[in-house]
Amino acid sequence: MWTFLAAAFSVLLAFFFGPFAKESLGLTSRPKEPPRPYHVVDIPGKGKGVIATRDITRGELLYNESPLFIVPSQSGSSILVLLVDIPEANQSASVSIPPAELMGNLLQTLSENERAALFNLSFVRLPPNLSKDDPDYDAQVALAITQTNGIAAGIRGVGVFPNISRMNHGCSSAFNAVYSWREGEQKMVVHAIKPIKQGQEILTAYFDTRRPRQERRLVRKYVLPGHWS
Repeated sequence: MWTFLAAAFSVLLAFFFGPFAKESLGLTSRPKEPPRPYHVVDIPGKGKGVIATRDITRGELLYNESPLFIVPSQSGSSILVLLVDIPEANQSASVSIPPAELMGNLLQTLSENERAALFNLSFVRLPPNLSKDDPDYDAQVALAITQTNGIAAGIRGVGVFPNISRMNHGCSSAFNAVYSWREGEQKMVVHAIKPIKQGQEILTAYFDTRRPRQERRLVRKYVLPGHWS
């Protein structure tokens, strides 16, 4: 009898204080992610920017980020044509929707923290005569943010990446990091393409730096004011 009770008590101790108990109660320790080798700071004349907090080696992974959402690349049009799957009919159908209405629907899918991250990004312009009292004000601001910060995310369109968007543009001799879309993972990754010293700004290229010089100058002048080095 006492042997049985002792054995049962041992089992209870193992359950409540052993690894199985921690796993069941969600108390198992998870390996800590290494600290990011950069931080976001205010940079005069540029707004926000990303500064290396330690020396970064060539090829090092800097970002591995999922988009808040992906919108069709023609989001600057007055009407978007979306291809929607209809499983019941085993076919697809095209649906027309104004961009602001699409953004309003997407905003409803975001958490409070995701909305805060989105609205913390900068934008270039809003529709004229737009008032904060307008019912679609948030949707219009979200649309402007997307048009300013969106990055091509595979065949689906343009994605918004709040962390990656903090990187400023650098000309062909200045940028030291590049991003690429991983279709299988549905994530954007950023790697250093050259050694980056502690305290140096991490810069990327917002457009193809192999374009003719005159075309690159026009892009910097009219598209990227205050966001390039």
